[in-house]
Amino acid sequence: MQRGSIIIFTVLMLSAILAITLTLTRIFIPKIRAITEAADSVGAVYAADICRRQRSGMVLI
Repeated sequence: MQRGSIIIFTVLMLSAILAITLTLTRIFIPKIRAITEAADSVGAVYAADICRRQRSGMVLI
């Protein structure tokens, strides 16, 4: 009887850990994507600014 209750307890604990992991994943993945997109945007703006300056004949230091 005790062996069966240990298996049930283990399954419940693993289910709880899985639920917590999935919840945290749903919360943090969109935030990580937003940070990555923001970093990409900064690089794109910098590249566009350099290109604009080169076309207008400005000297880059």
